[in-house]
Formats: sequence, structure tokens, C-alpha cells
Amino acid sequence: MVPRGRFRGEPDKQFGNWLPVNGFVCPEFEPRLLRDDGDTVIRVNKWGTTERVPADGRHMPYPVGFPVKDAATWARLKERLRPDSGPRLPPDWERLKRECDAADVPAFIGGLPCGFFGAPRELFGVENWLLCFYDSPALAHEVLDTLCDLWCALFSRVASELRVDMLFIWEDMCYRNGPLLSPALFREFMLPRYQTSHPGRPCGGVPLVLADTDGNCDALLPLFIEGGVDLVIPFEVQSRMDVHAVRRRYPTLGLAGGIGRRCRRNRPRSGMPNWRDSATCCGPAAACRAATTVCRRPSRSVTMWRSTSAWARW
Repeated sequence: MVPRGRFRGEPDKQFGNWLPVNGFVCPEFEPRLLRDDGDTVIRVNKWGTTERVPADGRHMPYPVGFPVKDAATWARLKERLRPDSGPRLPPDWERLKRECDAADVPAFIGGLPCGFFGAPRELFGVENWLLCFYDSPALAHEVLDTLCDLWCALFSRVASELRVDMLFIWEDMCYRNGPLLSPALFREFMLPRYQTSHPGRPCGGVPLVLADTDGNCDALLPLFIEGGVDLVIPFEVQSRMDVHAVRRRYPTLGLAGGIGRRCRRNRPRSGMPNWRDSATCCGPAAACRAATTVCRRPSRSVTMWRSTSAWARW
């Protein structure tokens, strides 16, 4: 059941309407409880990851085991990543298509965990996935080819059936001081898939590609652009990302974010950063001037939603 108001275009949505297609493990694993000691719960989630969760739910789950450990475990999980491995569209798909097409906000596909770094890290774990590039490069290429084939097939089908404004690639491949992998590794392993995984470009269905990575992504921005990415988020201030410097270097790259996490709308003005300096969200310069609003004291979600909406119209 779709929550009431989902397709009404509320301005507090960051990116518009997400199309709930399953672009990852399918069929999903049956979640199961392994241990409950009162304070902590150990469970297996729908992607096969074993995670430790505080019983009170106050903190994010912490992964302690992953479904892919070697070539043998990958071969078993790979069967769940075929385009026809299970029902990837929701049961009310026809109704969702009608409502989404009639909405006045952008519609997007992808999102967590659909990314060429993001998805494998959910299967291997960050450390094991990084080691895989060196210890088992053939396996890394096979994993990325499998995901690329899945997303091209699934997202092309979706884009052929309704209007899709944006492909959302979730990566989270950087930390405070820079990328978790070198630009050379990105060029070898990620870039070829970026350049072939935008099904909307040849078929005219998806005009905008967004990449989401936390941390300091300065070293990867030229590669994102070379890979066909139009818009990058969130340019974390605490990772020393300067959206104004990025705009000067890459005048055609869409930017969204640049607002410190510690900023709160309800805090007094004194002691706050200058919102006009920190809250920059824009597409190419002409589109930005014409259609993007940067509020003096916006919430992060409102600013992103307005920026993405402007991009979708541009």
C-alpha cells in the first residue's frame, strides 16, 4: 500500500518520488533473529548481512558478517542478482505508474544500495571489497558486470513504461580525508560501468544521473563527470568540501548540499555559518539562475528538493 500523499509532491521530499523497484538481492533473504541478550540484537537482514542492533533502536545497525566471503559464496548469491530472479516490480505497479506520471514532482530510480561501490560493500563489507580489487580482480569485475547487467535491464524497462527524471547512484565511497579507493582503481573498475549503465541516455528516458557519496570526493569528481554524472551530493562541509571552489572548477556540474550537519534551522542566528555561503545547490549556471532557489535559512531537504526539481525541468 502506498502511503497517503506519496505522489502529492510535498516540498520536504529530498528528490521527489522514488520508484520502489528492487534493484538488488531478489528474492530477498528471510530476516531472522540469531540472538537477543536484552541490550543487543543480532539478526540477519533481507540482504543476508548479519548485523548487531541496539534493542532500543537508538543507533544504526552495525554489520558483523556479510553474505559474500569468496568466489563460492558469490556464485550462490549471484543467482539473486539476475533480472529475472524474482518479482522486481511492486504488485501495485500499474497504479503507481499512473499516479507518478500525474504527479508534478520528479520521479527517480535507484538509490541505496544501487551503486558500483555501494552495492558490493553491502555484500562483501568495505574492507573485503577493497581487498578484492587487489586479491581477486577477476571476481571484482564479475561482480560489477553482474550488477551493471541487472540495472541496465531493470531500469531500461522502468524507463520505457513511465516518465523517469533521475537515476540515483548511491556510493558512499569517501571519508573525511578522501576516497576509500584511488582514482586509478575507480578508472579501472567503476568508470566502464558508469559509462554503460545509464539506460535512459540512449532510449531518452532518464535525463539526469545523480551520484551520492559522503566524505571528501574532490579526487573523484573528474571521473564522475567522465562517467556521465550530472549532479553530485552532498558535499559535506565537515569533510572540507567547498561547493564554491567546486563550482569554479566544474561550472557545468550540478551541486546539491554544502550545508553543515550541525546547522539547525531553529538555532539562533549568532554563531551560525553564513547560509548564503554554505547553502549552495545548483545545476549548470544558466539553469541555476533561472530555476533554482537558495533560501537564506533553508532546511537541507527543502533546498535539495527544489534543486532537483529545477534540474528535472531543465
